Amino acid sequence: MGVNQKINLSLDDLLDNIISYGYRDKKVHQIALEFRLLEKEIIVVVKDDAVAFNPFNGDGVDTSLSIDDRDIGGLGIHLIKQLMSSYKYVRKSNENLVTLTMNLAKN
Repeated sequence: MGVNQKINLSLDDLLDNIISYGYRDKKVHQIALEFRLLEKEIIVVVKDDAVAFNPFNGDGVDTSLSIDDRDIGGLGIHLIKQLMSSYKYVRKSNENLVTLTMNLAKN
């Protein structure tokens, strides 16, 4: 899987979760994406004003279970953890900040 595919898959899951579960009102909201291309890594920052939620907390998904025996949810975050070199969540000034880093030397 290429770098673009890994980033697209990761962002697809994060943005879907923010839009589907993060807002509980009918107000206008913004989600900001920032991309930084450095010599050996790509850094993506996703900033939103949704309810506070750290997607990286929790036990994760038991991929050894069959799909019928697993709880719903969590597989997208599991994929992000596998695809990215590092990931971080911070809540700052009533905003969620998720930082994804991909080491280009390993891809």
